[in-house]
Amino acid sequence: MLINSQGFEHFLQHVNNQDYFYETPRMLLVLDGCSSGKYSEVGTRLFTQLFSRKEENDSVEKFESNVKEVFDELVEMMRKYYPDQESLENEFIMENLLFTIIACFDCKDKFIVKMFGDGYIITQNEWSHLSYMKFSYGKCPPYFAYKYCEHLNPNKFKNYEFKTFEFDKKTFKSVGIASDGILPIVKGSAQMDTYILKKDGIGLQMAIRMQNQAFADDVTIAIFKGEEIKKVSPDEKSKSILDLDKSLAELEDDMEEDRALEKQLFGDEPIIRKATDTQKSSSNLTGKTEVKPVESSSANSSASHVSKPNNDLSKTTVKPVGNASNTSIKAVKHEDTKKDVGGK
Repeated sequence: MLINSQGFEHFLQHVNNQDYFYETPRMLLVLDGCSSGKYSEVGTRLFTQLFSRKEENDSVEKFESNVKEVFDELVEMMRKYYPDQESLENEFIMENLLFTIIACFDCKDKFIVKMFGDGYIITQNEWSHLSYMKFSYGKCPPYFAYKYCEHLNPNKFKNYEFKTFEFDKKTFKSVGIASDGILPIVKGSAQMDTYILKKDGIGLQMAIRMQNQAFADDVTIAIFKGEEIKKVSPDEKSKSILDLDKSLAELEDDMEEDRALEKQLFGDEPIIRKATDTQKSSSNLTGKTEVKPVESSSANSSASHVSKPNNDLSKTTVKPVGNASNTSIKAVKHEDTKKDVGGK
């Protein structure tokens, strides 16, 4: 399922839709252009056209190198039109090439998400519980294009790299990605979880257009349909729970390091957004979420997990590799979405 809709504020201001997307049977790609970039919609579309022509463009192993090759080619191609590096940065890179890159891969036994910038990961587990994981960097998210800027000061994201997350298919029947324009759905104000659970792209697109004033920003949502999950033995579930508890303890330590670094760099003004409860629920929080990124960066980020478990149907886990530094995760919203599948 893949949908894309222009934000209402962009419509009123006569600004083009700055989101763009690309899909193959085994990869979903979402690009979210920076609102302050004068021609962000040009950059997202130009990048996608070139990226789609790369050999094995939907290979998870070659994805990061393919992204770099496209940026290398774009910057070098345009260099001759500007008198110096500073002009190239200010008039082309900063105006065209600032956009978030999020890719989701359907692999044999897991889903893999690679993210550079802010946005959402959407998961549906074996009990059809829907969860939204938010990654936010405040007003200044990282963009891949900053790697090509020498005159940007401070350029704290110059050495930033992709974050990678793995979701075991034994637990997750479907995984998707979205630009941050999905916020009204995450908050529950748009009442559209049912369309996402059913992978009803047409219904979701129509619902967004009917409630377009609720969506100020452009929104792109891409989700793999997924398959039914095979039953997991009690021993495997017990091991997952032990891994979960250990991971959550590690994440708490990493969050403390984030706060210390944040204060050192920015003083008392926080850039990590704390998750807040956005919707009341009659059920108690009984599920936990384990998230471990494969790679981490030196930059601060905030990952807020909005999970919706059904009463006390066990726990939700995400299998990671590597440490989880500079990423904070909070379970902040819970409600019974299983009722939505059959209608209210």
